[in-house]
Amino acid sequence: RTEEALSLVMSGLPAGGVLDVDADSDYGASLHQFLDEYGSAVTHRTTVVVIGDGRGNGKDPAVSTFAEIARRHGVSEALVRKTVGEAVAA
Repeated sequence: RTEEALSLVMSGLPAGGVLDVDADSDYGASLHQFLDEYGSAVTHRTTVVVIGDGRGNGKDPAVSTFAEIARRHGVSEALVRKTVGEAVAA
């Protein structure tokens, strides 16, 4: 299952869609959309992979949304803070 999921990610979007590699990164919007659409499926058995160029292009990175995804996965708040910085509030 993991290999199939990564294959879909690396080959572009499913159903013949095209991945726009020239678009600006917007981690915040992507994380919000992921949480809205798939958040209820995230458990301690889920693997969430975030792939990107590491630039936010001045947009809100939605650290609290990332923290919520991590919390649903079972990651401790302390580890989330250590990973993304003290911007995550309880």
